[in-house]
Amino acid sequence: MRSIREVARLHCEFGLSQSDIARSLKIGRATVQEMLRRFRKAGLPWPLPPDLSDSQLEEMLYPQDGGAKVPEPDWGYVHRELRRRGVTRRLLWQEYVRPVESLCV
Repeated sequence: MRSIREVARLHCEFGLSQSDIARSLKIGRATVQEMLRRFRKAGLPWPLPPDLSDSQLEEMLYPQDGGAKVPEPDWGYVHRELRRRGVTRRLLWQEYVRPVESLCV
């Protein structure tokens, strides 16, 4: 979580761009963008409260209970189906994501 604090510090104190922050910390620009988005969404002030621990910060930005659990595919079924004529990986993928898409509606 040290990088979250550093991303926020570089952005808030020095006004660096996301690209400059990414370059200086050797992380992806999209990662910096996502961290700043989560930081804003959490409504955290800068500077951070001194009593806020790294684990508390991580829980605020990346809550553990937030995502729907998607079951892993039955790989044996996938391999058997791929041996059948006319079955493609794309078709199997569409079958797999169809139930997941219904969760997002």
